Amino acid sequence: MTALGVPTQLRAIEPRLGFCRTEEWPLCQTKDLIESAAGKLGAEEVVLGPSFGGLMQSQIAIMGAEAARSMREDRARLSPRLREFLDAGARVTAEQLEAARAQAEICRREIDALFARFDALITPAANGEAPPLETTGDPAFARIWTLLGTPAVSLPLLEGPSGLPVGLQLVGPRGEDERLLAAANWVAQRGRA
Repeated sequence: MTALGVPTQLRAIEPRLGFCRTEEWPLCQTKDLIESAAGKLGAEEVVLGPSFGGLMQSQIAIMGAEAARSMREDRARLSPRLREFLDAGARVTAEQLEAARAQAEICRREIDALFARFDALITPAANGEAPPLETTGDPAFARIWTLLGTPAVSLPLLEGPSGLPVGLQLVGPRGEDERLLAAANWVAQRGRA
């Protein structure tokens, strides 16, 4: 087994890495750290196509609409914040939901084509340093990858200005978790060196 628990036979040669600034990039408070790490790892700049514009909003619409439908019976037991989210999801129209699902499908095909060139993409894992223990943090940098069905792993290899960990997220091709873990193992070994 390797450092990440990846079977030794999956230890990769140097992976082909891309560096991806998604539409959420302006929310990142540790841009310099992420960019520097991507550069040291030899990652090639990747620009997502125009079909990715607003993809995070599509993920929120799909998740909200589906959650509102499936959790309709449980409202009384839910927190006020979750009830607000479900109320917003209930307002998603059938047309909006259909458009969001269509956009997701287009982006899945495009991301599959992109992974013909790369083993993994480097992106921020969160908008900054590790959040306080009371929260899981802002999910903005995970939303589109969740919608696209791509596996992702966060490696706490960087240190932010307050001395707290900053995660470097690696995103891999759909259905190829082992390929992603092999790339993550290589990155983790480089990050410790």
